[in-house]
Amino acid sequence: YIYPYIGSYKRSDVTHNRFFPALGNHDITSVNMQTYYNYFDLPGNERYYDFVMGQVHFFALNSNPSEPDGTDAYSEQGNWLRMNLEQSTCRWKIVYFHHPPYSSGYHGSTVYMRWPFETWGTDAVLSGHDHNYERLQVNSLSYFVNGCGGAYLRPFSSTINESRVRYYSSFGAQIVNACKDSMVFCHININDSLIDRFVLHHNPVMKENNTFLSSEEPEIFPNPFSHSTTICFSLSHASDIQIQVYNATGELVDIIADRRLYPGSHSFQWKNNDLKPGIYYLTISSSRFSKNIKVLRII
Repeated sequence: YIYPYIGSYKRSDVTHNRFFPALGNHDITSVNMQTYYNYFDLPGNERYYDFVMGQVHFFALNSNPSEPDGTDAYSEQGNWLRMNLEQSTCRWKIVYFHHPPYSSGYHGSTVYMRWPFETWGTDAVLSGHDHNYERLQVNSLSYFVNGCGGAYLRPFSSTINESRVRYYSSFGAQIVNACKDSMVFCHININDSLIDRFVLHHNPVMKENNTFLSSEEPEIFPNPFSHSTTICFSLSHASDIQIQVYNATGELVDIIADRRLYPGSHSFQWKNNDLKPGIYYLTISSSRFSKNIKVLRII
């Protein structure tokens, strides 16, 4: 899958590159990273770059502190990402790099990589470094840490609040399928067992008004709850609204409302219908506007 490759295992039927690495902490040890530059032929400056496959726009970053163009959101590298995300016309935008912004693993969170990815239009953030698998949720943006590909596995340290799924029992990999209206992330171990499945739904955003809600965030009370809770929010526009509940693996478990609502305040009571205790996600969406997500905790 690496092209051009001139070694003894060269395949004549491989005519374009399908292998796009992100620089890790073990990849920068050679003098001026010359070994890396010699082996790969990548776009741009090769340390951080972007490429498109179908309707997916990928952005690979260099999260190593030695990056000459900086590793904060307002560095040269950060400005490059923001500008290219804004200009991208692809349906999906995926950002990936080595050091995880959020992690419950041995290395923990790399705080300097907590850039405003969601605000800039990113659909998901992928990283590695910690030798385990973890899916995390920060507001409505999903983060994935996957270091189960071959190095020895490590247990988790203290669990951070953003964590949703954790696994380190055996090696494995992710397979991600991008479709027109959804992107499905699966983590599968070497025994072919499905460890995690998460569905990301495509929601077009109107640039002139990127939310149908008023400035106040939806209120949920009580939360956590046992049997029922009340959801309150205000609309700034008349809209055909859907209020849905998804479980931690992205499966739809209930539809609270699906009808036209008019400007003003609205409230809905929701009974959990004997759902198991755990984390669930409330979505309030319209066909014309972006989706807003709140976390529900059933105890």
